[in-house]
Amino acid sequence: MGEKEGETITPQYSVSEVSTAKPKRHIAITVAAILFIIGGILSILGAVALFLVGGLAGTVLPGIGLVFGGMIVLLGLVILVVGVLDFIAGYWLWKNLRKGGILGLILAGLGIVIAATTGNIVGALVDIFIIILI
Repeated sequence: MGEKEGETITPQYSVSEVSTAKPKRHIAITVAAILFIIGGILSILGAVALFLVGGLAGTVLPGIGLVFGGMIVLLGLVILVVGVLDFIAGYWLWKNLRKGGILGLILAGLGIVIAATTGNIVGALVDIFIIILI
């Protein structure tokens, strides 16, 4: 077929045959991503609930309700930010990005500190589990 003796044939690959796929995501990273995404969604829903309670407290309780409602709304804003960051970390981990692991470790570390100060043993254990997974 047009080959000369001693000549080797170099394989010709089409563009569709060349593998340029990213490495597969490890199961531990997948579990951590799912935990972050679920935690982020639940935190965002909790923040919305706090906004509603804070708004109601401001209207139902005259005087002190405004201060109380404002504090609840402020807490809701903090939880909303943490929830969005959790969701972003989960998304980045799902996409197998290193920055997702870094953000996840930071958030889980902060979660351990907060859980330890509030006495939330379950939250601390979940955050320790996430750190081990990442």
